[in-house]
Amino acid sequence: MSAEIQQLVSVLQEQIRLTQQQHKEEMEQQREIHMRQIDILERQLKKSHSTVHRPDQKFQPFDSTSELWRDYWSRFQTFTEANSLPEEKLALVFLTNQSSDVFKLIDNYASQLTPPTSANKLSMNQIQEFMSQHFDPKRFVVRERFRFWSEIKRKPGETPHELAARVRQMATTCDFPSIKDPLDEAMRSCFLCAINNEAVLKAAFKTKEEDLTFQNVVQIATEVEEAAKTAKAQVYAKPDNVPVHKITSKSRLSTPKPHSKQALSTSTDHKPCASCGKKDHPRDKCRHRDAECHFCKKKGHIEAACRSKQTKKVRCITSVNTVRSQDIPQLQIQISQNGKQHSYLVDTGARMNFISLARWKAIGKPPIQPTTEEYRSASGHNIPILGTTCVESSLLTGEDKEVLKKQLEFTVTKLNLNLIGLQTLLDCDISILDSLICETAQNTSVCTVSDHTSLQKACQQLTQEFPDLWKNELGCLKDFQLEVKFKSDAKPVFCKPRTVPFALLDDLSLAYNKGIDRGLWKRVQFNDYGTPVVPVRKSPSASHPQGSIRVCGDYSVTVNPQLETHRHPLPLPEDLMHRLGGGYYFSKIDLADAYNQIPLGPESQKTTCSQHAQRSALAKTPTLRYQFCTRIFPGDHGTAH
Repeated sequence: MSAEIQQLVSVLQEQIRLTQQQHKEEMEQQREIHMRQIDILERQLKKSHSTVHRPDQKFQPFDSTSELWRDYWSRFQTFTEANSLPEEKLALVFLTNQSSDVFKLIDNYASQLTPPTSANKLSMNQIQEFMSQHFDPKRFVVRERFRFWSEIKRKPGETPHELAARVRQMATTCDFPSIKDPLDEAMRSCFLCAINNEAVLKAAFKTKEEDLTFQNVVQIATEVEEAAKTAKAQVYAKPDNVPVHKITSKSRLSTPKPHSKQALSTSTDHKPCASCGKKDHPRDKCRHRDAECHFCKKKGHIEAACRSKQTKKVRCITSVNTVRSQDIPQLQIQISQNGKQHSYLVDTGARMNFISLARWKAIGKPPIQPTTEEYRSASGHNIPILGTTCVESSLLTGEDKEVLKKQLEFTVTKLNLNLIGLQTLLDCDISILDSLICETAQNTSVCTVSDHTSLQKACQQLTQEFPDLWKNELGCLKDFQLEVKFKSDAKPVFCKPRTVPFALLDDLSLAYNKGIDRGLWKRVQFNDYGTPVVPVRKSPSASHPQGSIRVCGDYSVTVNPQLETHRHPLPLPEDLMHRLGGGYYFSKIDLADAYNQIPLGPESQKTTCSQHAQRSALAKTPTLRYQFCTRIFPGDHGTAH
């Protein structure tokens, strides 16, 4: 019996052991399943965190004309932290929110790297470094600190808090925390503010801040000022071989002593200085004693005291027709002198008539009178002349008929220069325009004003060929509408109409009605934009004795501040004259109401609405009502165009 019980116990123990082992294996399997699930959840969680969440609002692109790069970068960092953007996606988010110009600039920078890459492959650190170098170059710390100590002054009406804000703003560029030697920095700044020498400041500002100590600044200032003194002494020093004139006994006796009564009596009564012409100082103390005259090119005086200029009168002439060209016709006039026919060039740039020495001999050598006048060409060179002479001359027509006989004055020159000047053209009523229109030959002959039938025929033919150009109405530019480009954050601005004097109300209403009849404006009842009208009375004319009203809009308070900035360099006068060089025909067109010939687009018309005051014709007492009109065309100055 005991053996059976013992066998049963052993069987139960074995079953318990097997059950425990099976349970342990199941626990291990459950643990492995749980670990795999946790691993899957962790990977999914990391993947969800790596996904860029789009912010609720886009970040505005960088505009270098309205914001500094440092301020924009600080705002962008705040934007990324507020939206929990991961580090690896910052570059793509930055590029996505930039304008096409900035993106192209960064892409060009990426293509120039070694090896070349694209903008999408750049890191945020590379983009930030490039933008800082391009839009926020390193400032000269010494210069900024000089401005900080020398330029900050309290403005009129500025509060202490406003002054403190400006001080904090200027201190941000001075890098004061990097100062290692405060005493040396204080002495250096004080020395630069007190030196008052532009050359020293320029030399100091070019030196790196770490190499510019107080001793170095003193050394730079000493070297610069010593160099300036040496150069000035070399330029204004008198040569060693200056001739010394002997003083005779007569001049010695007549020369007063410095402290004598004669010297004191004449010290304030000098003769005109031969170097500058003034009487307040003697010539030996004149600062123009060694100057060079721009007129006679001699040293010892200036042009204002030049005796050669006082005895000669300079007349500048422009000999346009002396230039030989196959494309430019030569305007000539036939003149009979001493029974012989000669051709003279017509030059409207020369006032006087010129004749060469060879032709003067050919017409019989008439008497030459001396002259003190001097003539120069358009290039500034002197024209050698022998004098003036008067010659009996007869103007000839195309049929060699004498139409006018007159005594003409010619200036005889050694050059091969035979031309008729402007004064003779005016005195003899010679027409040049008729010849330019009707003749195309190489040598064109001019005619008198009385023979102008060809010019009339040419004008009539022109008016018949283009009849639409001579209509009494305002033209319009075809196939084009001007659309005014606004900034992205532009908002409508409505200003109340300004007070108009009662003396101008009637004329202003007539001007508005005239513009509406001509199609320049149209009436509207409601509009978001409202620009005040500025009436300007024009100068009196024959048709308007009191002067008509010019209707202008003051768009500087409504539209202009919200427009996109257009930057275009204006050409210099020298560039324009260079382009006109070599031309032969020049014309000037005065376009009346030119701005009113360019139509505005539909959206731009809504932004140019203006309002003006009108008298009420129904009330017994003069009251005012306001009428709103929008422009169909840009109009006069002050408009958005």
